[in-house]
Amino acid sequence: MWGTGSLLPPWLQAIAAAGSLAVMWWLARLTARYVRSTDQIATSSKQQVEQALAFARRDQVAVARTLMEEVKRIRRGLGPHPNGGVTPLPNADAVPLVHHWVHPVIPQIAQTDAKIVGEFMTLDLQLYNCKVACEELQKARAKKDDVLERRDGLGEVYKNTTVKPDKEITEYMQLSQGAIVAEQNVSTALGLADIAYRTCHGTLDRLAKLLTPLLDA
Repeated sequence: MWGTGSLLPPWLQAIAAAGSLAVMWWLARLTARYVRSTDQIATSSKQQVEQALAFARRDQVAVARTLMEEVKRIRRGLGPHPNGGVTPLPNADAVPLVHHWVHPVIPQIAQTDAKIVGEFMTLDLQLYNCKVACEELQKARAKKDDVLERRDGLGEVYKNTTVKPDKEITEYMQLSQGAIVAEQNVSTALGLADIAYRTCHGTLDRLAKLLTPLLDA
């Protein structure tokens, strides 16, 4: 027998102990490699996320700058800002619309501020309404000018006579009444066009305010 409680000779016990130490060393080394690999993966993932976020921020800045240029273009085409005073309204043909090239860009800003998308959708409709309102104003003015021209022309016919066209000539009286109605129509159309014009500028102001902080984010 090789000692109390042991069935193995001392040299074999020594080999077994050495083997156990080797296994423990190998497991410790494997664990350390696993920890290092996990740390490297975590660090790499963090860097990738940071790079993706940085790219997304740069992308949003580019989108914001593009939309701000569109705001500036529309404002230039629409006309001067109505700062409380009387502002000449543009011709209907001069009223700009949101450029079709910009339409695919607008939704891209939603991840930063969805309000901007909503404001552009509102602006698109407002610009269309402004164009229509200015068209109606032009039509009303043209009709008024036509009625006045016909009335005044008829008045010239009786200018050197004793006839009083405003009291004796039915056509002249009808044209005079038509001129009054036409003037009222122009006033109404002017008011509606002015409201549409100011509304567009109000939305452009809000868009500029929303976009400005994103230009250098």
